Amino acid sequence: MDLDINSYTEEALIFELKKLFQETASIETETLIQLKEYLTEDYALLGIIGLLIESYPHCLLGQKQIHDKQIKEWCKKVEVDEKKLNLIAQDYLTKDLNEVTETVYRKVMLEYPKKN
Repeated sequence: MDLDINSYTEEALIFELKKLFQETASIETETLIQLKEYLTEDYALLGIIGLLIESYPHCLLGQKQIHDKQIKEWCKKVEVDEKKLNLIAQDYLTKDLNEVTETVYRKVMLEYPKKN
């Protein structure tokens, strides 16, 4: 399915993306690129994007949000252990990330501090 994500409000986009996720519909490459490059402060939107693009950092932020119970539950099913968190941290510190990815990774680092 092809979706022009910039033509939606964030609330409407969440609704459309949830439908896509539930239908397990095939997503066009252009839409996947748009989703990977979409910058938002809305953790529910980041969570559903993460589920669609298979991004652990996005799903971790989706687990932290409180506004959409369904997205939160879906994101909680994505298992992220300490090893994956360490890999996310390593990527954040060592890779040349684009602005969107860097922002998401930075938010994950703030929400999931290293346990001593």
